[in-house]
Amino acid sequence: EIKLPKETFKSPMAMEIFFTSLFQTGSATMIETYWNGKVRPWFSFEMVSVDGQIHFFIWTWPKFKDLIEAQLYAQYPNIEIYEVADYTKSVYHDPENLPLWGTYFKLTKADAYPIKTYVDYKLDKEQEPEFMIDPMTSVLEYMGSMRKGEQIWFQILVQAHKKEGLADGRLFKRADWTKPAMEEIKRIREEAIQDVDGVKLPNMTQGQKEAIEAIQRSIGKFAFEVSIRGFYIATKEAFNPSRF
Repeated sequence: EIKLPKETFKSPMAMEIFFTSLFQTGSATMIETYWNGKVRPWFSFEMVSVDGQIHFFIWTWPKFKDLIEAQLYAQYPNIEIYEVADYTKSVYHDPENLPLWGTYFKLTKADAYPIKTYVDYKLDKEQEPEFMIDPMTSVLEYMGSMRKGEQIWFQILVQAHKKEGLADGRLFKRADWTKPAMEEIKRIREEAIQDVDGVKLPNMTQGQKEAIEAIQRSIGKFAFEVSIRGFYIATKEAFNPSRF
């Protein structure tokens, strides 16, 4: 569990550096893959509300515990990190007295398009406090509004993404995500070409330019396989479907 100070003045770029450190290669040889069953590690970054009290957790394999602690303290010396019990063990299967609702989140566009990041909120630049936008505020306010008997779990699972071949357990090689991303950029550019009296001229809209810029910016970063899921769990007396 990570306990945060009241104020943090670090740029979100600090977390990018942290995620870069988790970009593990997984198995290195065919023996490790096919004999030892070695796979690339998964990590889970979780925000949890229990009775309106918000907690931040990182789930990891034990071998990466020291790495995670060292990298977090390097970027955020004022945080506190504690090894804690698995909070999910407090929930048991009882649809009558402990109903729950869960979902996986899906992308609304092709995988090549990135979700909004701190760059889109101008948090990569110096701003006066009154002009800063914190995209986390609405989520944290929602989670903090839970009442006694209610829980919200928000879990982001990540695993390093890379080209894969025989050593990684694939009979047929798989290219990394940059190939379809470049194909999407090419498609956007072709879509922007208009025929004017037999002459083909580029006429790109502002939205198309921004889409290409966002995809190109993502190509230069370390990519992860990601799964995002959310749960609402409550006692029979506190269950409120409007929370969905």
